[in-house]
Amino acid sequence: MTFSTEQAYLTHIEQVLQAHSFPPSRLEELIAFFRGELPFEAISFNMKEQFDDYPFSQIAYDFQIEDSRGNKIVFPYEWPVVHRVYQFLIQGEQNYYNSIFLSYQMCDRNHEDYSKLYDLLIATIPFPILVSFVVKEMLTLLTYGNEYREGVFYKSSEAWLKARLLTKRTEVLIQLKNMTPKGRTYMLEQLAVEDFAKHTTLFIEHLGDSSKTVRDSMITLLSGHSELFPEVRKGLQAKKKVERESAIRIMGQWKEAEAREALRAAYELEPVEGLKAVIAEYLPADQTASFRDYSSFFTYACEKMAITNRAALDWIPWDRTSKVRASGTDAIAPVEALQYWTMCYAQLSRITVSHEGRMITQYLNTSDLQVFSMELLQLWIELGAEAKKKWVLALAATHGGEHVVHLLKRQLAEWPPCGRGAIACEAVRALAISSQDSGLMLVDNMARNFKYRQVKEAAAEAFDSAAEELGVDRETLADRIVPTLGFSERGEQTVNFGSRVFTLKLSTRLELEIYDAADKKLKVLPKPNDKDDADMAKAAAEHVKLIKKSLKTVITTQLSRLEYALASGRRWDLETWIKLFVQNPILQGFAIGMIWGSYRDDQLAAAFRYMEDGTLNTINEQEYIVQDNSRIGLIHPLELEADEIEQWKTQLEDYEIIQPIVQLNRTIHQMTEAEKQKPVITRFQGRVMHPLTLKGKMTKFAWARGDVIDGGMYYCFYKEDPRSGIGIQLNFSGAYVGQEGEFEEEVVVREAFFFHNGSAARGYVNDKSRDEGLIEGNAIPPQLFSEAIYELELITASFTEIVDES
Repeated sequence: MTFSTEQAYLTHIEQVLQAHSFPPSRLEELIAFFRGELPFEAISFNMKEQFDDYPFSQIAYDFQIEDSRGNKIVFPYEWPVVHRVYQFLIQGEQNYYNSIFLSYQMCDRNHEDYSKLYDLLIATIPFPILVSFVVKEMLTLLTYGNEYREGVFYKSSEAWLKARLLTKRTEVLIQLKNMTPKGRTYMLEQLAVEDFAKHTTLFIEHLGDSSKTVRDSMITLLSGHSELFPEVRKGLQAKKKVERESAIRIMGQWKEAEAREALRAAYELEPVEGLKAVIAEYLPADQTASFRDYSSFFTYACEKMAITNRAALDWIPWDRTSKVRASGTDAIAPVEALQYWTMCYAQLSRITVSHEGRMITQYLNTSDLQVFSMELLQLWIELGAEAKKKWVLALAATHGGEHVVHLLKRQLAEWPPCGRGAIACEAVRALAISSQDSGLMLVDNMARNFKYRQVKEAAAEAFDSAAEELGVDRETLADRIVPTLGFSERGEQTVNFGSRVFTLKLSTRLELEIYDAADKKLKVLPKPNDKDDADMAKAAAEHVKLIKKSLKTVITTQLSRLEYALASGRRWDLETWIKLFVQNPILQGFAIGMIWGSYRDDQLAAAFRYMEDGTLNTINEQEYIVQDNSRIGLIHPLELEADEIEQWKTQLEDYEIIQPIVQLNRTIHQMTEAEKQKPVITRFQGRVMHPLTLKGKMTKFAWARGDVIDGGMYYCFYKEDPRSGIGIQLNFSGAYVGQEGEFEEEVVVREAFFFHNGSAARGYVNDKSRDEGLIEGNAIPPQLFSEAIYELELITASFTEIVDES
């Protein structure tokens, strides 16, 4: 079907409308509008009719009609009826259908310049509605793949919006309030890029915007400008609650003393308890509230709870929760004290530590609070883990101890596949503020290797934020939080039954061993006898159980980190290496099984092995002393000659040592001459695999899935190395996201290539999008190349056949 004239297209629209059972008056009204006989304002709108009725969807899809040769028909933008169709679909808030018809155009005809159409439509569609629509469609387009940012549609739309700012600035500013939240946000951010200083008053005004999207954008924008302290401080006394909260969150990011003092003063004057809790997030505990002793706190808590709305806590069965004692005594705290402490977290708007809640813990028994926190978390989970009560995660992670870490680890395996990815992300953020190093270590492990991308990205963000807060990089933070689990440097600790003491030891293979007082090895911790203290024996048994769980988690995480250190060539200064791999009893077990290198000026000076007696050994079994200015790292087999590798293997075999990760037996991969001259690697091309197998292997090796496009399909996996700034991508024939295991059809592996981080196309992959940002083989560091191919060989090793797609 083609329309050679405007009248032909108008006739088609009328026929579509007449084929539907509209009431006569409604049909007459619609036809009159499309003919141009009625203004848009004269049409009555029924939203259910718009979303449910077929004619409107067909009119939208008419923009996708193909001619007899399969080419998309481009309607002349000058036709007034086309303007009215756009007006009907855009101004009539046909959000679903206008996204379909126009977004498909963007993807299929991304070469078109839409600025001319916008200039024509502005005479028909009110400016704020048109701007909001253009912004929405630009953002919608990016969901199909970031590569569309470089397309003509996106660039022409962006240029048109910027031109309107330059030529119609007054109109833009007047109409801001009439735009959608995304439209307002986009325009405000563009004004900030153009001339931040000129528009600061406008940005501050929008701290009280009715949209959280706009407010959050302005908070982010203004947080980097502490010179605006006098202007932002006025927001602390604003009448609107959201405006005060915005000012609080901005000043909370500022470290200057005047900002802290202003927040402290605001804390005293703030009438809304929820906002007092927000302020408390940014103040040290000693600047919020303090009491002479637990008795004065209990009195204060009872008075406050008598006038506080407790609705947020009504779901908690206070008569059945464990009692909490006052600190240092057996006196039971009144329920109002526990409620006040809990309310410190219930008023939080995000997952963070309540400084006031932490301060109050000095008046309450720490062990009792751990039990109560764990009970509260279990109850919340049993009741469905309601997102509105996510503050329970912050309370439990901060005060619940090691048991909370293990419970959340289990929930993080259960929530994402059940559609609870958002609450799983909140749990990750809670683990990042946990009082236990194992919580942050679990976050680190999930950031490196987790099945569900949404949660993995949340983990990476949470861990990076924690590192930034401490002023270190993520690997340094990961080093700091490796726990000892209570073991001495010799790898020993004791548990006490009262009348008997048992010693827990870590073997060279990091297995937990139990010995009695006569140094006799036991299979398990014995049951208590009549002479033992029953409570101490029970606590000892619980401790051993927890140690076993924690040890398993630590080993899994550190093995992953060790693999990364070997693959990336990470190195430590001597002092840090000794603290990490010699003084930590768990990593000491790993250190014994690996071959290390001493580097000076980035060159290998010597290879050595750490011995059980604390000395260092060379390949010839001579004692070695590392010079103070050296850096230590795991040696990659690429750095050793073949005979050296064999000598080291023999030495480890003589000492009956099994390497914790593959090092000496690691397969080395070097570039062929052809690969050095071209950016594309084809050695895996044509391997046929089941999509679930491919996805599982990629996830195991921490590769990310490419953009989801084309009705839910994706066509590549990629992995970026932050240290080198280089990534690698593997393309394949494509699979439906989340349905890899539901189809028998296998997929075909295609080419791989290296690229500069962030530059590769991950949506529709064609020769043009693929080749932009690629790095030729001879520019890739040999170790990086070898490790990438090593992983891809392991990933694709289970192929069923090889096909020729040429």
